[in-house]
Amino acid sequence: MNRFRDRLGPWAVSAALGVALGVACLMSIGGVVLIAGSVAVLALMTRRGQGQLFRWALWALGLRWLLILAITFIIVLTGQHYPGGTDTAPALFGDEGYYTAKAWWILKRIVGLPLEFEELIEVNKEYYATAYGLSAHVYPMTFFYALFGYSPTAVKGISALLGVVTGIMVHDLVRVYANPRAAKLAAVLVWFWPSLVLWSVTNLKDPYAIFLLVAAVWAFQRCLTERKWIYALVAAGAVYGYAMIKAYLWVAVVASMALAWVLQWRRRWLRWAAAGAAALCLAAVVVRAPGALPRRIEAGMRRIAMFHVHQALQQPDTLRSYRLLPDRCYQRPVTDERFNGLGPADYAKMAVSGVGYFLTVPWPVQLTSVSRAAVIPQMLCWYLALLAVMLGVWRQVRQGLRPAALALFVLSGVTLMLALTEGNIGTAFRHRDLVAPFYLLFAAIGATWAWDRRQAQRPPSVEPVREPDAVAVGAP
Repeated sequence: MNRFRDRLGPWAVSAALGVALGVACLMSIGGVVLIAGSVAVLALMTRRGQGQLFRWALWALGLRWLLILAITFIIVLTGQHYPGGTDTAPALFGDEGYYTAKAWWILKRIVGLPLEFEELIEVNKEYYATAYGLSAHVYPMTFFYALFGYSPTAVKGISALLGVVTGIMVHDLVRVYANPRAAKLAAVLVWFWPSLVLWSVTNLKDPYAIFLLVAAVWAFQRCLTERKWIYALVAAGAVYGYAMIKAYLWVAVVASMALAWVLQWRRRWLRWAAAGAAALCLAAVVVRAPGALPRRIEAGMRRIAMFHVHQALQQPDTLRSYRLLPDRCYQRPVTDERFNGLGPADYAKMAVSGVGYFLTVPWPVQLTSVSRAAVIPQMLCWYLALLAVMLGVWRQVRQGLRPAALALFVLSGVTLMLALTEGNIGTAFRHRDLVAPFYLLFAAIGATWAWDRRQAQRPPSVEPVREPDAVAVGAP
């Protein structure tokens, strides 16, 4: 066996190098530079590329590049292309076509070239305007095009790198909260979770949003533990970038950071003083303007409810949208009068049912077609992960909430905001995956904790004592 391995090894290495060289020659210079730069970034973030974590990160990056090349190869064989004159490119997934065309259109407008994507974008708008809300992630794509030219396949490598770096940052977070085994498990879950892999090989804004959210928490956690304020600046930059993609979720992130920062104060009387000051400010507002605060809260909840209704009506498919309010609220036209009569109980029910739907849909019984049935394995794994999440949160609460307060607050705040507004309306479970790395973080903690407890409760194996052989009488 060893002789066979010794003979096969050089041939396998030569074949792998030949394939890699052939792919590199077929790729643009941008793709080659991006792959080399990605390996350098992973080596830097995994402590100079030493150890098992770096090898697993390379496997995760390699998997994503294989998928990028395979998808591109299949699409080219089928002959699908964008419309757009001479600037044609392979058709991409969903809104990828829109974002890719927009990034190229921005660059051409900056340099003064004629626009050839007029049928995809309203050219009478300013270049930052968009029909899909904020999508500032197109600017890194535009910068890549400015350096290396129009390369929709190579630019996906940015998303691939962001997906792998996200797993490394989750690993570093779990190292603060739990043991190294839980950290490695969390990184592996983030790297190889099917839907997260899918988004990280696209030009959608999801990999950028996931990366920026995790980067904000990672940097602020380092600021809390290491007391290096440079990390606070990094966290602020990540939150700003996140706000340029998700316009309203940054409020929950900033509020979670503030609460976690107060909770980290060592002196208990300071924490109580901060809570008292907040209570006094709230009381002053209520006393000075009686009823103003409840009216503002009700108006805010009504705006959230109206936003949810508009999102639900855009996707009438019951698999993609769910109704959290009375049926009259979902009738067209959507007017403010339809929300009259909704009280605190209705909004509380909306919040609870919204979180429940957000965490559990699509249910396997709803996945009737062949294409939808492909996600059943991931949904079954997701339900098991939710059980591990509850164990992980319970473990953190028992051992002290302060170390993992930041991740837990961000998890809760972003989940609630998404559940009340967009939920899982849209493609598959893209909105839940925006916060999925934090669920997988606590799932890894809970799974390793449960395994360690089970191993500790196992009775130690005792080998039977072997009796000495009988010695014959008179034997020497």
